Amino acid sequence: MHWRALRSPGIGTALVLPGFGEFIEKYHETAADLLARGFDVYVMEWSGQGLSTRALRNHDKVHVPDFARYLIDLGRMVDTVLPPRDGARPRLAIGHSLGAHLLLRYLKDHPRAFDVLLFSSPMIDINYGRLPRWLARAIVGGACALGLSRAYVFGARDYDRRRVRFEGNRLTSDPARFLEPHAWIGRNPELSIGGPTFGWLRAAQHSIATTERPGYCRDIRVPILVLAAAVDRVVSIEAARHLSKELPNATHIEFTDAAHELLRERDSVRALVWQQIDGFLGVAPSLSPPGPSAPEN
Repeated sequence: MHWRALRSPGIGTALVLPGFGEFIEKYHETAADLLARGFDVYVMEWSGQGLSTRALRNHDKVHVPDFARYLIDLGRMVDTVLPPRDGARPRLAIGHSLGAHLLLRYLKDHPRAFDVLLFSSPMIDINYGRLPRWLARAIVGGACALGLSRAYVFGARDYDRRRVRFEGNRLTSDPARFLEPHAWIGRNPELSIGGPTFGWLRAAQHSIATTERPGYCRDIRVPILVLAAAVDRVVSIEAARHLSKELPNATHIEFTDAAHELLRERDSVRALVWQQIDGFLGVAPSLSPPGPSAPEN
């Protein structure tokens, strides 16, 4: 989807890359924030989630055999949808979680595709909780070797609104923002997902191993603001810290009282997040940030 800047021409182009299982509608508030700062805004959906094509017969299973599928999606978006680069109107890319991981992968081969980047809770590695990483990888590899690559990972199953609970969730401390995506799914069940397959998780682990190679980030010199939740229970905060040290031109900011979805946290946290973003970009919102105009498909 594309929202045009409220004033023409806008100050630049912003591409928003969602996280795992997310859909465009979740980012209407982020789109409004970017519009208020003068950007044209584009948001895309990855294969297998939102209204994009599913890989398996079971609609709710998110499955890819290789993250190359996602990189093809992103390459087509940049090459055929985004306007050409304009030195006077910078290209900004915002990647959340999975989106940040894939943006890092894309930049390895296209280091000059964007002028400035924001990583929100980047999936540099997965947070397996108390399970050692080596054991998690062994379990996933074993499951795939047994022919279970298209089966749900342990604990995942088809979407059921009756199982949704705000208490104990790992995404946000804001009840309204937590429940909002489920209201969207209620209006359009095609947006639902149940969880990843073992095959998806194996592809994620292989892609993470790729970014961990020595010197992987050496040529990515574009300015990057890395925003992280200090007690993130979805992705590894230690991996994000390590990435920020490896990137030649990164600024790392952590929020101690926030969950994984920093752009969808409660208002007090969002205000701090956007304060850091505005300072990094050197922009300011209009006095009365508007809601997003009607999107273009």
